[in-house]
Formats: sequence, structure tokens, C-alpha cells
Amino acid sequence: VAKVSVSQYATQVKQARLFLQGQGSAVQELLQEQMAAAAKAEQYEKAAVYRDRLTALAKVLTSLKAAFVDGFHDADVLGLAMQGGKA
Repeated sequence: VAKVSVSQYATQVKQARLFLQGQGSAVQELLQEQMAAAAKAEQYEKAAVYRDRLTALAKVLTSLKAAFVDGFHDADVLGLAMQGGKA
């Protein structure tokens, strides 16, 4: 587990809050800015981490868009997965 600074932690919390508030596109913009800054500073491994986060976020946002249809935006949803007879 890698340690993060207080400012890095605050940034991650901010991004999580934005995502949970339905502002995924704002999180994408922040990650793109962070990725560009890391690449400009020649911190390519860090830029790759941001790229991977962007890719994962895009997949989540795409699946969320597919899950919601017109008139079904305010709902509580519960999912359950079973494998081998166990939840």
C-alpha cells in the first residue's frame, strides 16, 4: 500500500464526493488535468495511473448511462450476485 500526502488524500476525497454526487464528468476533467501535468513533468508512471483511472471511470459512467432510462433517474437500486449458491 502506497502512502499518500494530505493534499493527495484531499484530492481523492474531492473526486469521490464529486462522483457520488453524480458529477462524473467533473472527475474526468480533474483526472485529465492531473494526467497532463504528470506527463508534462515527465512523471510518466504517475500519468499512466491517471490514464488507467480515466479508463475505469469511463467504463463505470458508460454502464451507469446504460442503466438509467428516461423517467428512472431517482431510484434506490439493489443488486445481488450469486456464485455456487452463495451470495
